[in-house]
Amino acid sequence: MDTNVIDLIDFNKVDQLLEGFNKSTGFVTAILDLDGNVLSKSGWRKICTKYHRVNAVTALRCRTSDTMLANKMSEGEKYHFYECHNGLIDVAVPLQINGKHVANLFSGQFFFEAPDFEKFRKQAQEFGFDEEAYLQALSEVPVVSQEKVRSAMDFLLDMTMLISDLETQKHVQTRLAEKVSESEERYKSVLSGMLEGCQIIGFDWRYIYINPSAEKQNRIPAEALLGQNYHEMWPGIEETYVYSRIKDCLENGVSSQFENEFMYADGSKAWFDLRIQPVPEGVFILSIDITESRRTQAELKQQRQLLETVINHLPASVSVLSGKDLRIELANPAYRAIAPGKEMIGMT
Repeated sequence: MDTNVIDLIDFNKVDQLLEGFNKSTGFVTAILDLDGNVLSKSGWRKICTKYHRVNAVTALRCRTSDTMLANKMSEGEKYHFYECHNGLIDVAVPLQINGKHVANLFSGQFFFEAPDFEKFRKQAQEFGFDEEAYLQALSEVPVVSQEKVRSAMDFLLDMTMLISDLETQKHVQTRLAEKVSESEERYKSVLSGMLEGCQIIGFDWRYIYINPSAEKQNRIPAEALLGQNYHEMWPGIEETYVYSRIKDCLENGVSSQFENEFMYADGSKAWFDLRIQPVPEGVFILSIDITESRRTQAELKQQRQLLETVINHLPASVSVLSGKDLRIELANPAYRAIAPGKEMIGMT
């Protein structure tokens, strides 16, 4: 038995369906798994519940009959009639989900013709049943024509197919939800371990996801941002270039990459290399803190300017060579005077 599929069936709703079928037609029903376990039932006959299913010997007969009837279903029959070992007629309809036979819907405990009371009297004596009460229970078992039973079984078959279709859809939806959840967990796990900041902003401009690196860059706890509106969290952001890039990405799906200086509420600044691209949820922002790199570049530029100033004021001719082929990178006026009017920069 595919227990995972069986677990998808809402047997409370199934019980209500079977109970309604019993009240409207008089047919009793039950759903048993392929091991003979009762999963759902409605209105079983008193002769079964009070006698046959109680006595150890007759109960074994019931289970044997159920199993034999279930085996017939595995042979691919539409439905099958069977006289149980205790003398009553049962019929079974296979319940299939995702094309797999997972259970059987039983109806029955009736007769096609008037029962042999003498046979059942002897059965009562054999198993110690109260003869009068047992025969009274027997008289309550209906006698129906095969045509009426077949009509009822066609309805039951349609109902089981409806149950199967509904549960198949539920099973597919459940599996899809599980796969989506697994996928989300995987990408969140990857993003959470990245040194780069990763943020997702929805089409409604609300934060959907923030990884630890982005949380550090924002200097605001992720919990304080998630679900919040981007405009409200960063007043005045609408006037910035980064806002225009995010807006263009959300509205037109345009990706972009650029460096951006950001000013925090306390007046401090930081530089970020930003990559903005569309995703199904809205816009994905990858941010790399390049503040130190920009600071180093600024210091190097300042040092170069200082070096140029010093060199240019030296009376001696000075040049700075770089690279393996020693190309001239800097040359002061005294050095340039060696070859007036000739461009030296870049030459070997």
